[in-house]
Amino acid sequence: MASHEIDRRMNFMGLGRPTAGYSAISPLLRQAVPLALAAFYDKVRAEPETHRFFQNEGHISAASNAQQRHWDAIIDGRADDDYAASVRTIGRVHARIGLEPRWYIGGYSVILAYLTRAVVERPKKLFANRRAHDRVTAEALAELNQRVMLDMDLAISIYLDALQEERDRVQAEQAAAEARQAQVVRALGAALHSLADNDLSVTLPDVFPEEYRSLQNDFHAATRALRTAVRAVADSVESLSAGSSQLAIASEDLATRTERQAANLERTVNEADAIARQVASTADG
Repeated sequence: MASHEIDRRMNFMGLGRPTAGYSAISPLLRQAVPLALAAFYDKVRAEPETHRFFQNEGHISAASNAQQRHWDAIIDGRADDDYAASVRTIGRVHARIGLEPRWYIGGYSVILAYLTRAVVERPKKLFANRRAHDRVTAEALAELNQRVMLDMDLAISIYLDALQEERDRVQAEQAAAEARQAQVVRALGAALHSLADNDLSVTLPDVFPEEYRSLQNDFHAATRALRTAVRAVADSVESLSAGSSQLAIASEDLATRTERQAANLERTVNEADAIARQVASTADG
């Protein structure tokens, strides 16, 4: 988030340079922030849902130091590029690790309550006017609440923006995946249609989505196997046809020889019968 966007929010809230009352209690706030952060991280340790975001005490210590620097900027009333970068980092980190805003808001409430008590319970200066003391307290607390609300608004806005960016990225990836899937379905459908038309040479396009490369390879392997099987069947049919032709020729030749032998036999029988009749005639004569 750019610093000019922070300026727009500050203008809407009526925030500008720190007021005299806020500046007067700034040293007190700086003293109270480490204790407020300690109270906050005690809550973090006690809550399993928040404690799981930290690996060890060193991790908590590093986070606490970063928070200290960020709260120094809030107390100073800064709205420069460094502050904007800090807010942006906080919001994006929370979005990345999945820290829900309820814990973030709860953390603000713990720290703000501690700082508020520190301001209200501070001793009145010797000989100070009670009304003036109360006026400084009211002015300081009003501005403190506004600056804390501003910081919380910025961090949560960035958190939500980061989540939206992630949703947009996921949706774009999903749309691209669906487009690739549709491309594969169209190519596969056309190839199957060609197979149904007895085109066994059909192939899938060379430009094919990488995640479907194995499907392309399997399809080509299947068509190669199908071509091999069809070729083997064709060869068998051709061999069978040749065998049938040879059998027909042999059968015809056998029939011819049989018919010739039958004729020869008939002729022999006739001749034998003639001879028998002749012998009988001679015997009778």
